[in-house]
Amino acid sequence: MKAPKLEPAKPGIVGKIRWKMVKTFMQTVGKSSNGVRLGYKYGFNSGTMLDYVYLNKPQGRLGIGKLLDKTYLNAVGWRAIRNRRDLLQAVLRTELKKFRAEEEAIRLLDPAAGPGRYLQELLKEDPANIRVLCRDLKEEGLNQGRREAAESGLDNIHFEVGDAFNPAPTTTLLGGPPNSLVVSGLYEQIPDDSTVKKSLQTFYDFLAPGGIIILTTQLQHPQLDFVVNVMTSYSGGPFLLNCRPLEKIEGWVKDAGFSRITSSVEKEGLCAVTVAYK
Repeated sequence: MKAPKLEPAKPGIVGKIRWKMVKTFMQTVGKSSNGVRLGYKYGFNSGTMLDYVYLNKPQGRLGIGKLLDKTYLNAVGWRAIRNRRDLLQAVLRTELKKFRAEEEAIRLLDPAAGPGRYLQELLKEDPANIRVLCRDLKEEGLNQGRREAAESGLDNIHFEVGDAFNPAPTTTLLGGPPNSLVVSGLYEQIPDDSTVKKSLQTFYDFLAPGGIIILTTQLQHPQLDFVVNVMTSYSGGPFLLNCRPLEKIEGWVKDAGFSRITSSVEKEGLCAVTVAYK
């Protein structure tokens, strides 16, 4: 059995030339694909890019652009991301039902949400007894979320700029500290383990008593070399995707003080969703 791809290989001289050629193609011909063009404009790890991947409707310039976009969106990494979204929504539905069964008001925070499309989809299914706050560092994704929420008539979801690693109080928009916290696609972008562990402790302290945290983990990625050498992040540098064993993440969650920790892995085997309780 082939070992999971957890880290990119360091290319030699020939490898660097090859990746430069691939990146040049992607930044020229590849931009006829709407997805590739969005990736280089906003970052392949941006909320805007994630929203486009979730939408999964190939678009492009001329015939080749749409064909390239279809290939791009069908890459195994993006398929896994869509599976992760479906798994995340399923876990959220289950947990929100528990809150509603106890007639407890739901105060949900996603500290790095982008447009929050997956949350808007859940609110359309059942908007009862819930307030949602989407935060992000980028206004572009938040503005997109505001537009989509307004078009859908959703008045119980709010958007504001915020730092996921230094969360401001949520009393004004949620009516109190969050009792549901979703951290999706954030820790995969953080190479420093101590930063992730500190963040988990911060979120534990930030949550209301009896609250839940739901987080995602990138377990592996078979195209990691392509991601690192060709794609760019929202900061303009390389897209550094950080893969970690699930056991490590679950251990950090436990060390932060959480209990009743359970995880599920999507069908491609690349991403996991973990839920834990305070």
